[in-house]
Amino acid sequence: MSLYILLELTKLIQIWFIRQDLDLFGTKAILCRSMSIAEDLGQVEYIFSDKTGTLTENQMVFKCISCSKQVYGSMETCNNEEPTVDESGGVRPCIDMTLLATSKEDENVRSMFVAMAVCNTVMVTTEGRRGTSFSQYLPKDFNRIVYEAESPDELSLVNAAREYKFILLRRTPESCVVKQQDVIMRYKVLSTLPFDSTRKCMSIIVIHPRTMKMTMYTKGADAAVYAKLRKST
Repeated sequence: MSLYILLELTKLIQIWFIRQDLDLFGTKAILCRSMSIAEDLGQVEYIFSDKTGTLTENQMVFKCISCSKQVYGSMETCNNEEPTVDESGGVRPCIDMTLLATSKEDENVRSMFVAMAVCNTVMVTTEGRRGTSFSQYLPKDFNRIVYEAESPDELSLVNAAREYKFILLRRTPESCVVKQQDVIMRYKVLSTLPFDSTRKCMSIIVIHPRTMKMTMYTKGADAAVYAKLRKST
C-alpha cells in the first residue's frame, strides 16, 4: 500500500514539474489531463506530423447529431466563424435552435443529453481553478464551470450538453449532479463500466431521480452499440 501511495505522489510531483516548465508554455500553461502523462511521454519514440509540419490541435467539435430518426445541426461552422475555445480547452459548439426547442419536449432527446452529461469520466472544477474540485457546494455562476477530461471526445460531448442546458455541475464516485434546463437533478451512481477494447463502449448505471428506476446510459463505437440494441415493440 505504501509503495502505491509513493508512486501516486511521484506522479503528482512529475505533473507539477511539467506544468512549471517554461519551455512547454505556449499561449498558456500546459494542461495535464492524466495522472499517467509522464509514463506515456516516456514511451514516445517517434512524433509524426502532418504535411505542413505542424501538429494537429487534437480538438473535437460537436456539429450534428441524430436522435429519433431526426438529424440536428450542420457540418458547417457557425456562420463561417472560428470556433470558440473555452478554458477547459474544449470547443463550444454552434447551437441548433430546433434541437434546443425539441429538448424541452422530446423525452428521447432529453435522455440523449443526460447520457452526454453523465456517461463519462469528466471532472468538474470552478472559478477557473483546474484540479480543485468542489464537493461541498454547487457553483453560483454556471458559466464559470471548467471541465477536465482525459479525451477530447468526452470534453466535446459534455460541452455540447452544457450549451443545450444540460450542465454537469458535480461528479463524485457516488453521484452526478446535472442542471437540466431549470431543474437540478442528482443521479445516484450504482456502477461505472469504463471503456475497454473488448466492449468498445462505456456505460454508467444510475438511479434516475425522477422515475427512481435503475437506468444504464451507454456510449461507444457505433458497431458495438448497434450489436447490443433490440427492436422496440
